[in-house]
Amino acid sequence: MKTTQQWLLTGSATLAAASLFLGATAQAAAPVEAPVAVAPAQLRVEAQGYWTSARMANAQAQGMGKVAMRPAVAGDDGGKYGAAVLDFTSSRINPISAAKVAPYKAVGKLFFTKPGVGDYVCSASVLRARLIVTAGHCVHSGNGQSSGYYTNFLFVPAWAGTSPGPLGNWNWGAAKVSDAWYVGNGTVPNAEDWAVIQLADDALGYKVAKYTGKFDYMIGRAGDNHLTMLGYPVAFDSGNTMHHCASSDYKDNGTNTMIYGCDMTGGASGGPWVQNLGVISTGQTGGSWAEANRVVGVNSYVSTDPTQMYMGASNFNQNFANLMTFMCSFTAGNC
Repeated sequence: MKTTQQWLLTGSATLAAASLFLGATAQAAAPVEAPVAVAPAQLRVEAQGYWTSARMANAQAQGMGKVAMRPAVAGDDGGKYGAAVLDFTSSRINPISAAKVAPYKAVGKLFFTKPGVGDYVCSASVLRARLIVTAGHCVHSGNGQSSGYYTNFLFVPAWAGTSPGPLGNWNWGAAKVSDAWYVGNGTVPNAEDWAVIQLADDALGYKVAKYTGKFDYMIGRAGDNHLTMLGYPVAFDSGNTMHHCASSDYKDNGTNTMIYGCDMTGGASGGPWVQNLGVISTGQTGGSWAEANRVVGVNSYVSTDPTQMYMGASNFNQNFANLMTFMCSFTAGNC
């Protein structure tokens, strides 16, 4: 049965500069290919004069996609933390200063503008020298048009409530969402709710990963794993402190999406799902999957029933790998 889906979107009206969009035109009867959005002005460390402290403080949480309450299925018998009975733990990262230390420092807050609507925030993480990954719904409306791209993207790694951040503020250079999100009408679950943003270098010519380090990614690992979900949910600490959920209790929710127990909501959208977060010990044999600090999905949606307490994400697949390959080659030195 098809589920009812909705977005919760709030914010003050703010007009933003239009972006230039480049990309292949879909041919008749062919799948629509998402174009690339390119920053309209000369690349620089910070969006020119736009992201004042007041605008950053007033930016609203990008509403997390919501799906109708997930019905109980066979195997829902061990959890205690929400109506979805998917176990999890949830807290600020501890100590809070760990946000400035690897691997946490590769995660940050993403500021952006919906032209004619307002300013918003999501979360994102660094995957390559200049590339960050976030949710598709933090980058594009899903209306199948190049005009659906948002703008004024600014990534602040290790965000702690003040600007500039401890590792700088990073302006965008280009962005691309998945083809499935581009034409998905902004509804969830979506098989590929993700996007990749190319950041500009800083005034010294250094790339973001020089300061933050970076995660890697793996495809096909969002299910049957133990994962740490990271982000900046505005409902917790006003979105000024990095938060994490940890869970190995999951269900396949269809449409190439998985759900794990978690209580984060808006603002956490786009934050990474990380396998084996941390540093591998000498002599460690590893669990089911041995690779450390691999992103396998990003925060995408929650239930319409807040007592369910779960987070959904699209499982990275070959199309995500193809998107990364494309963005790596889009500008020399991206990867």
